[in-house]
Amino acid sequence: MEKIQDSPLSNQEKVLIGMGAAMGAGCRTCADKLYEAATSLDIPKGEMLKAFLLGLEAKAQAVKTMQDKVKALMDGNAGDTKEFSPKLATMIRMASFTAANSAPDYLAEIRQALSKEITDEQVQLCVATAKMVRTHAMGFSDKEISDKISGSEPNVQGAGDCGCGSANKQNSTGCCG
Repeated sequence: MEKIQDSPLSNQEKVLIGMGAAMGAGCRTCADKLYEAATSLDIPKGEMLKAFLLGLEAKAQAVKTMQDKVKALMDGNAGDTKEFSPKLATMIRMASFTAANSAPDYLAEIRQALSKEITDEQVQLCVATAKMVRTHAMGFSDKEISDKISGSEPNVQGAGDCGCGSANKQNSTGCCG
């Protein structure tokens, strides 16, 4: 694998890492663009699939971590979501899908919202709340990670591209080209 000048990772490695990260972020657009970049770099499909699957495994672990957090906060009681009204449950799910960057699931849920008499204003508030939580979560997570790695951010070219973060510039992975 060819190394980029002044980079400890090759273009192929960066793309494969990005493919896994796209799964963790739930960014379908990133997955598409990184797949295109991987194809242009002649990365074998088997390696691409492994990167995607490793990203999905990591996302599954992140879900388990959050399930453990809920148990800890609720003193081991998992509870029952049926205790919410169908309207409130739908709004919570809409916000969660938004925060998880899962537009297809959000769009399916919004169809449910229409049948539960959820107003446009309530939908907008759910989305705004989810975006605020997503932004804060990204900041909290970034800080926690930064604090663990020598007290400073690593120099990662293109971090946050693809609309998954705040940067919006082209990087060597071809993401968001």
